[in-house]
Amino acid sequence: MQRVSAEVQKNPKRVEFQMMTAKVFLAQDKRDQAEAILLKVIEIDPTMPGSYLLLAEIYLRANQMEKALAKVDAVMAKDPRM
Repeated sequence: MQRVSAEVQKNPKRVEFQMMTAKVFLAQDKRDQAEAILLKVIEIDPTMPGSYLLLAEIYLRANQMEKALAKVDAVMAKDPRM
């Protein structure tokens, strides 16, 4: 995790490393940290569907259905083939 964190610091606009960090936090059930990272990823690259889908998963785990559905709708609006 230290190497990934170092890459995020070195290249904050490369969202791939931030996505990895969010997935680790989600696996550790650290939803707040994962959510914060994913919201940042969406700011940097709003075209990345994986960030919306991971946010939807976080919201589902927290029983926040409307927020989860909104993120899925956002992905579908960007790419209806998803």
